[in-house]
Amino acid sequence: MSELRFGAIGAGGPLWPDFAAGHETACGVDAMLKSVEERRWVAVGEIREAPT
Repeated sequence: MSELRFGAIGAGGPLWPDFAAGHETACGVDAMLKSVEERRWVAVGEIREAPT
């Protein structure tokens, strides 16, 4: 974990994930779950563009 933080400091990036990173991760997980349910490939963009 400390390697990630020091790498982020050196690269000028954030020390911790933000809301956008969490949202992107959740979209990936949702795409995987929908893919299993529908037995087809589901692109992450399809999840991002879905109406709520």
